[in-house]
Amino acid sequence: VKASYQPARAMAAVASHFTQFSLSALSERKQRQLTVKPLDQMLFRGSAILGPADAKTLYYSIPFISNLPSTSLVYSTRMHARNIKALQASCLNIMSPSMLIIRSGEYIFGGYATDQWKFDGSRGGNPKSFLFSVTLDCKISYHQRQKDSQSGVLGGSSGRKHDAMWSGPDFLSFGIKDLCLRGDFRMCSSEIEHSYSVGVDMGSLEAKSFLAGSNIFVADEIEVWSVQS
Repeated sequence: VKASYQPARAMAAVASHFTQFSLSALSERKQRQLTVKPLDQMLFRGSAILGPADAKTLYYSIPFISNLPSTSLVYSTRMHARNIKALQASCLNIMSPSMLIIRSGEYIFGGYATDQWKFDGSRGGNPKSFLFSVTLDCKISYHQRQKDSQSGVLGGSSGRKHDAMWSGPDFLSFGIKDLCLRGDFRMCSSEIEHSYSVGVDMGSLEAKSFLAGSNIFVADEIEVWSVQS
């Protein structure tokens, strides 16, 4: 165990200060508002990472108003090769939004991508993209708190000016450095408060440990789901 590793119980104490971003509270509120209920098979059915209750909570965090989206598993480390190239091959044909779900030790977390992953170095997405921690019951919204020399430039003629999503031939990233997958998923990284924020101090141990307990982590399991309305 790395010296900088923060166990989930320690990070839960940090997350307790941000209950206004509770995933479960968001889910319960949306369930009360909707008159139509989704079928069980729409709720990340077959996930090896999420249990039924967590799958339902995450489903209701998807930004939709009335048209119930369906979810379909397109990549899993249990079914496909365990590397970024295999993930890319599975994701290139997803034209809809997608949900990335990761388990690293005792932590379960991930992100919702509003646009197609292109893996060509371009950035995009929009403010409806978000990161989440199932373990800490927290939705981490896109705020573009920090920018770098490429922010708002790589969108080109498409007009995209967000850093919500960023992917290249050898990586997939939510934000500038908030959550990044590389290689064989043994040297992934996370540090929130760059493009996605809950309000902890930038560069702090809490920002580096919020999602996975450590800035550098091994992704034990990964799933990517298409989300189609």
